[in-house]
Amino acid sequence: MGVTSVGVCSTPNVSYVESLGASRVIDYEHESWTDDPTTYDMIFDAAAVSSWSEAKPHLEPNGVFVDVMPRGPLFVRDAWGRMVGGRRPVAQLVKKNRPLLEEVASLTVRGVFEPRVADTVELDDVESALRAVEAGTVHGKICVRLS
Repeated sequence: MGVTSVGVCSTPNVSYVESLGASRVIDYEHESWTDDPTTYDMIFDAAAVSSWSEAKPHLEPNGVFVDVMPRGPLFVRDAWGRMVGGRRPVAQLVKKNRPLLEEVASLTVRGVFEPRVADTVELDDVESALRAVEAGTVHGKICVRLS
């Protein structure tokens, strides 16, 4: 796809993030991604731990910061950025999107995208699976078998 990606994670997850195909991995227990002067076309904060003020200096002139758990002021900055252009945050709320899910399914079938399934559990085992997720020991998604 021609993408260079940088993953940020804790020490125990470095090899996992490398296995996902990251071009570079920053271990936040030893360094902060904000200390690196590199600029990016997009910063996607999947963990919702970074702020617009942290990300902005690391964006290219038309770069985008995607926050999956946006707070109120980010919506205003997003709207303003759409009007004036240049660097901007994107307040991205997760929502149902059938065409997008169908495209992801197509990419999966063609082998372009490989979902990471950590485990498949029975409905009776959901509580223990949630404890593992909360403990941070799960690498991938937990699927629940409803049968």
